[in-house]
Amino acid sequence: MGPIIQVGEADPASSNGVAKTIHEYLTRLHTPDWAVENWVFDCRVKRPTRGTYDGKITQWRLPATSRLTPMLPQITREWLNLRKKENPKIHLHSVFTPHNNALAETLGGPFLVTPNGGWQPRVLLGRRILLKLFWILIWEQRLWRKAAFVCAVSKAEMKNLQKLPGMSRVVYTPNAVDVLSNNYQRDGYWLYLGRLAVDQKGIDQMIGAYGVLKAQGMRPPAMLLAGPDFRDGRRRMQAMVNSLGLSADVKILEEVTGPAKERLLQGAAVFCHTSRWEGIPHAVLEALAHGVPCLLTKETNLGIEVKQAGAGWCCLQGVKSVAESMRQILVGAEELDASRDKRHWRKVCLAPQTKQSKPST
Repeated sequence: MGPIIQVGEADPASSNGVAKTIHEYLTRLHTPDWAVENWVFDCRVKRPTRGTYDGKITQWRLPATSRLTPMLPQITREWLNLRKKENPKIHLHSVFTPHNNALAETLGGPFLVTPNGGWQPRVLLGRRILLKLFWILIWEQRLWRKAAFVCAVSKAEMKNLQKLPGMSRVVYTPNAVDVLSNNYQRDGYWLYLGRLAVDQKGIDQMIGAYGVLKAQGMRPPAMLLAGPDFRDGRRRMQAMVNSLGLSADVKILEEVTGPAKERLLQGAAVFCHTSRWEGIPHAVLEALAHGVPCLLTKETNLGIEVKQAGAGWCCLQGVKSVAESMRQILVGAEELDASRDKRHWRKVCLAPQTKQSKPST
C-alpha cells in the first residue's frame, strides 16, 4: 500500500479545529506498519522542501500560487506526477480550497475528503453565494463526486451530505479527543474558547442571553470568551458588552494555548458554545474530556448527545432560548452536581465510528 497523505497544516494548539484534526490523524496513524506523510501548500517555498512534523513524521512543503487560484506551479505538478507512482492515499481536509482541488486532479488516484462542515447548507448558501455556486459547478462537485468516500464528522452532516447531487459514499467518522481526569468546578466561571466568529459561533447569543439574566436580577458567574479575532469579531463583541453594561462581568481574552488553556478549562463551571452552524467543534470535545458540562445548540452537532448523556444542556437558537437554558443552569446547578453519572460524560467522547456503527449515546 502507498503512503497515507494528510494534506494541510497541523497544529494541536491551534484554535482551528481542522489543524487539530490533521495533527490527530498524523500522530495516531504513524506506526511501523503505515507510512504517513504531511503535505502542506506554502506560497513561501520555491521548491518541494522536506522536513519533519512532530519530530518523526515526514512533511513536505509544496510551492503554491495565490490561495485564490486552482493552478499549481509547474515544479509542484512535476513533483506530484513523480509521487503518483507510489500510489499515495490522499486525505483532503476542509473544502473550497483551490490547492486541494488541483492536487486531486493532478494525482488522479483515490482520495477522501473531510469537509468539516464546509458543505453544510448554511455554508453553501451563506456569504459570497454567487462565487460559491460558480466554484461548486466548476470544481467543488468534482471533489465529492470523485472521492472514494467523504467523511462526515456528525450525523447531521452525514444526512446533509447524502442529499448533494452525485455525492459519493459518506461515512460517519466523528472527531475524538482523549478523556482526561475530571476537573469539574461547580463554582467556576462560564467559558467559551474558539475563534471569535460572532455569527457562526453564536457569540452574540451568549452575550445577549447573559445580559437578559443580569437584567432579570440574577447573578450568573463571570463569563470568559477567549480566542483569536475573526472578521472584526473582537470589536463587535466588546461593543455589545459595553452597550449592555456587562464590562465587569464578561471578559474578552486573547487566544490561549497550552497550559494557559488547560487552566481555563479546569476552572470552568460551564462551557458555552451556541453555534449557528458547525462541523464538530473541538473545543466542546476538549471541555467534555475535562468533565465540564456544556451549554450547546443543536447546530453544534453535539447538543442532543450531550443532553442525552446528562452532560449539559441543549438550547434552541435565539437569545431567549439561550437565556432560558442559562437560567436553568443557575437554578439547577446543585441538582446536576448531585445526580450526574460520571460515566455518561465519556459517551460523547468515544472513538470514531463508521456510518453503520451504533450511536455512541
